[in-house]
Amino acid sequence: MNDLLHGKLVHLTAENSDLLASEFSRWNQDTEWERLLDSDPPKLLSAKKWQEWLEKDLEKGSTEELFWGIRKLDDDALIGFIGLFNLYLQHGDTLVAIAIGRREFWSHGYGTVP
Repeated sequence: MNDLLHGKLVHLTAENSDLLASEFSRWNQDTEWERLLDSDPPKLLSAKKWQEWLEKDLEKGSTEELFWGIRKLDDDALIGFIGLFNLYLQHGDTLVAIAIGRREFWSHGYGTVP
């Protein structure tokens, strides 16, 4: 895990895909989180399916997708992720996804941009 960027409440880290798959699978069981995460219909994926997606899409070294874990500064707990998808550097354009997976940290400013 590398501390890439940090703010007042959180820091962004490169994460192990095994840990992310496990956390995504747990967060994915919250249908409201899943509904807010994506415009597609909810899909309750297993840790194995998350692992396959992470390995296929994120570990291939694509320059069109960047992905980090969101960890709290005070205790280093992994509480969510931020991703840049369809990154077009030449146009300065991307899709940004910020998701706080642990509901107890919703509405506390962890996913806001100052």
